[in-house]
Amino acid sequence: ILNKHFDSQNRHPMITAAYSIANPDFDKIAQSNFIEYSYKTIPQTINFYPQSDKVLELYGQGLDANIFIPESHGREHLHTTIWMIELLHSDSFARKAFDNNYFFIPDHFLVSLKKNIEAPFNYLNQNESVIAKQLIEDSVELFNNLFGYNPSYFTAPALLFSKSLLPVLKQNGIKLVDMPFIHKDSITKRKYLVQQNKNTQGLKAVVRNNMFDPNITDNYNQAIDACLANIANAFKFNQPSIISNHRAAFVGCISEKNRTDGLKALDILLGKIIKTWPEVEFVKITDLPNYYNA
Repeated sequence: ILNKHFDSQNRHPMITAAYSIANPDFDKIAQSNFIEYSYKTIPQTINFYPQSDKVLELYGQGLDANIFIPESHGREHLHTTIWMIELLHSDSFARKAFDNNYFFIPDHFLVSLKKNIEAPFNYLNQNESVIAKQLIEDSVELFNNLFGYNPSYFTAPALLFSKSLLPVLKQNGIKLVDMPFIHKDSITKRKYLVQQNKNTQGLKAVVRNNMFDPNITDNYNQAIDACLANIANAFKFNQPSIISNHRAAFVGCISEKNRTDGLKALDILLGKIIKTWPEVEFVKITDLPNYYNA
């Protein structure tokens, strides 16, 4: 579908794929009696799932075609310290989820009063900043091992992190950082209004201003119409439309209809974008600063 569509510069639409580069190793954690955390890399994780033998090959095809560009989403999409504490409670919801190789747990199911178990960089004190720094260094190394280059764009899981991590990201080769419109620092609890592409301790800020998740609406046409309206609004103010979505819209292992509908919706959306704005240009995230500075 991406190869089917072209912009005014004869380029295809591009997906910037934010990768959490590792997942918990459930077997090793259980063998340690829930005392020691261990993780699996993406290639190791893929081996766990059936009909996934071509995944790495397809990553490479997307990269070669310049339509599927992986960037960094950290190491795990999980606050491992909080999770391991939860797992020590044998009757906890976290433990029941663990038995099914699952870890995304809503806050109200947690035994502790901790929040945001899916946000590893939402650390609670300066002592945890050492762990956060190690997570960034590990994620960049694992990313390079898998894709053959260092990421230059970083989006924190759940967009929760402290601005004190920005120098660490810069030291590890990150040039652009994904930030919410209003950023709440996880340490100081202060809120900051973030402006698109403004300098943030040597990094450029990227603020997503649109969403396309057709699988979470009653009718995927609602998602298409909402996305087009947000594009029009961004263009009205001479801004790029940075569209966020989740891979869940396009996967079909559990529900093939979910994949079919999601891909159909994407196809329709791209066609309508090109018809409505024939002069449109599709740009990968890491090239955006060049357009701001033009």
